[in-house]
Amino acid sequence: MRELLKLAIDMDAFIYNHNTYEYWDVYGEEHETCITNIFKQLMAGCKEGFVKFLQDIIDYSDIPEEKAEAKKLISRIEGGQVL
Repeated sequence: MRELLKLAIDMDAFIYNHNTYEYWDVYGEEHETCITNIFKQLMAGCKEGFVKFLQDIIDYSDIPEEKAEAKKLISRIEGGQVL
C-alpha cells in the first residue's frame, strides 16, 4: 500500500507540473485532496484514465523529459502497483 501511495504522490506532482493552471482549476491548491483522490482510484483498480492521460502526453508532448516521466509512471501503474 505504501508503494501505491508513493505512486499517487508522484502522479500528483506530475499532473501539477504538466499543467499547473488546469490543476488549480480542477483541484484548487490542495495537493492532499488530489493525492487522496488518485490513491482511492488506484486502490479501486481504476487505472485506464491515468494511462490514457499519460499516453496522450507521450504522444503529443514536445518535452523529452515529460515523455520519459510519463512512460515511467505508466510502467509503475501497469507493473503491478495497482491492484
